[in-house]
Amino acid sequence: MINRVVESKEAVLSADAGSDDRFKMSQSVADFQIRSVICAPLIDSENRAIGALQIDTKDQRHRFREQDLEVLVSIAWQAAIAIDKAHMHEQMLQQRELQRDLELARQVQAGFLPEQPP
Repeated sequence: MINRVVESKEAVLSADAGSDDRFKMSQSVADFQIRSVICAPLIDSENRAIGALQIDTKDQRHRFREQDLEVLVSIAWQAAIAIDKAHMHEQMLQQRELQRDLELARQVQAGFLPEQPP
């Protein structure tokens, strides 16, 4: 399911995963006796799927509904923004470190130059 959601970039709701034709061959649905499942992609600012959030239940009485999927999609959207911002922050820190290294290298190189022209 997660592969399908990441590839399609579309959220999925299955109120009855056991009888859902989309997941007939899913070993995890059978192994874990999953009854209902929702899954939403994490989409970054460049419209790439960077992961997915999945929630499932074994409880036949409490199956997920469309409203549950909408909440998960909202959470996935916010999580993707947070992950994207964290990546951008990390890149900014790396850029600052590179700038400091370049400035230090400039200073070291300037130290090798004579004070007066020959």
